[in-house]
Amino acid sequence: MGVKVPLRIKIVGCLDVVVEDPEKALKVLLLGLDSCSPTRIYIEEVNPLKAS
Repeated sequence: MGVKVPLRIKIVGCLDVVVEDPEKALKVLLLGLDSCSPTRIYIEEVNPLKAS
């Protein structure tokens, strides 16, 4: 396919979560979406070459 770009997913609601695994982010959303309204999701690319 194409080049996989690492993503950082931040879920902001009653419980703030930052994950880099999309599957884990989906589980967090499915488990917490009902009780965390409004929930916002921010997705950004992670540049592995950039120093933190």
